[in-house]
Amino acid sequence: MSNENMKEFVFDKENLEIYKQMVREATENAVKQIEKEKQDKIRNRYDRRLRNTEMLLRNYNNFKEHADKAIYEDIEKEDVKEDMDYDKDIDNLFINSILKTKKRTEIMLKHIDNCIEYYTYKCLASDRDDIQRRIQVIKMLYINENPMTYEEIAEELNCSTKTINNTKKAAIKELSVLFFGIDGVKLY
Repeated sequence: MSNENMKEFVFDKENLEIYKQMVREATENAVKQIEKEKQDKIRNRYDRRLRNTEMLLRNYNNFKEHADKAIYEDIEKEDVKEDMDYDKDIDNLFINSILKTKKRTEIMLKHIDNCIEYYTYKCLASDRDDIQRRIQVIKMLYINENPMTYEEIAEELNCSTKTINNTKKAAIKELSVLFFGIDGVKLY
């Protein structure tokens, strides 16, 4: 850069403190914005885990049905593997997709079942009625073959639908940690 161009960037001494203050404020605002975006990202990830936990519970019986009904046992594994190794047509890709989906669903169901079993033990071991109610609400809403409505559960457990909703939220927060480990915890 030539000296002539350098003069354009020289601040006059009278306004130097104003320029410093402007840079300080801009830097502070940028740092605050970055921190806010970081917190929003963590909050959104946590909220997504809660939504995913509820989605897994809401679809629990559908997953069970899929795992039970997806055709797998009727196909010889060796034949399918052999066909898929050498013949990459659409039908075989579809069959392979069914097999993978069935297996992933079974693995996820096993994980959910283990978490529900542990959570049941944990809740029922408590002396507090509100904690014992958590697993009851989860099972009545999602796990039982014929899920119940909030009103039916409230009547069955002799409490309000608001209590059922709050109980469900508390249970989903706890189950989120069991389902997703450290990713199910709010870290802010």
